[in-house]
Amino acid sequence: SGVAAVTSQGAVVQQQRTAGSALPGYLYDKTDKSAGESRGWLFSGILAAGARGQTVEYSFLLENDAPQPKALTGTRTFYTGANTGRAVKFPPLEGWTAAASGRRYESTDYSADNSIYILQKATKGAGIDIILMGDAYSDRLIDKGAYDAMMRRTMEAFFSAEPYTSFRDHFNVYCMNKVSMHEGYWDGAQNALGTYFRYSSEILSTNQNDIYNTLMPMVVSSDRWEQTLIIVVTNDDRYAGRCTQRWAEHYEGDWGAGAAIAYIAASTDDEEFIGLVTHEAGGHGFAKLADEYSYKENGEIPTDEVIKIRARHAKGWKINIDFTDDPTQVLWKDFIDDLRYASENIDVFQGGDTYWTGVWRPTENSKMRYNDGEFNAPSRYAIWRRIHKLAYGSSWNGTYEDFVQYDLSVRTPGTRSAGPARGNAAAQARPLLAPPVEIPYE
Repeated sequence: SGVAAVTSQGAVVQQQRTAGSALPGYLYDKTDKSAGESRGWLFSGILAAGARGQTVEYSFLLENDAPQPKALTGTRTFYTGANTGRAVKFPPLEGWTAAASGRRYESTDYSADNSIYILQKATKGAGIDIILMGDAYSDRLIDKGAYDAMMRRTMEAFFSAEPYTSFRDHFNVYCMNKVSMHEGYWDGAQNALGTYFRYSSEILSTNQNDIYNTLMPMVVSSDRWEQTLIIVVTNDDRYAGRCTQRWAEHYEGDWGAGAAIAYIAASTDDEEFIGLVTHEAGGHGFAKLADEYSYKENGEIPTDEVIKIRARHAKGWKINIDFTDDPTQVLWKDFIDDLRYASENIDVFQGGDTYWTGVWRPTENSKMRYNDGEFNAPSRYAIWRRIHKLAYGSSWNGTYEDFVQYDLSVRTPGTRSAGPARGNAAAQARPLLAPPVEIPYE
């Protein structure tokens, strides 16, 4: 393996190896792509051909503007996403073997670690707290501004979906710098928050309790801990995410109390990234919504799980699924009866919370099923309600009709949140993300 550096002037890339001379190559943004080719930066086959027989890992830091296009030569190429100003880890080429040892970049300056700054302050209500932090980002990525740019990108993604867009001014957004020794993920990499990938699209952390119990209190006071959302962005270009939610029986109210951590991979595909942030952080983390997808092999939802979720319903969790197909009794019956929502086709659709039968969801598709489209109306109602309860206190008593008046005011005629119609067993281009994990409040 090795480390390569790219300057703003140039196209020449040097692979620093333990033995042998450096091998030149070119990095450029290929705009004329054939069908099926990936988006983003292309590294030429010159270096790949010279390194044949090795497993090669490249890390690029694009310091300024993108290098100018250069002619592509060589026979082996591969693609990955990248943005100017951030480090990019190029994965090993399929079928290659035996790496030559090389030096990866390691952080030396940890002075920025745990430093906190404000990205935006609430101008209405009591302020609802979101804390952003990243993992597998080195000191140089923080110094060059790549870390800050990713946190701001994450903030914009979160507020890209309604009702978050309309009520953005009710939120405080903080950024905490976390300096990792290494950039990216590989066996032996050391990062600050202990995040790692399982099953490719699932993110976990060995330091989760420290995030909740040590880092969160550095930013918000103890009376706000149970309402805080933390978003951790992992420095790896892939489609992956997961959410952990702190649950306690003592939670008061029916508007989804409880802190949460949403883990998001730094996909360079904007559509993917927005889907990850809004599903994991906006859906699971803030609103405590359930997944609306299902697996045939999971069969019918067990009775004990039904009992558990009904108890969560009383606290405002998972209100986008229910256990009856009676449209006059289901949790979102008001929307079914409301002709103003006829275009959204709100009804009772079997399958949800990963179970194939015995559980129903409001729409055929939504943000909480396949990460596309929008939040369906019952989910938007839950988000709207929680925003107002946190911003104005438990005595706030907005009504269903208040929500409808707001909701219709920001939606164009005929708008549907359902997204593309798909059957229960439809094949997906992207993997379904792992369901959220409840952890006991400590």
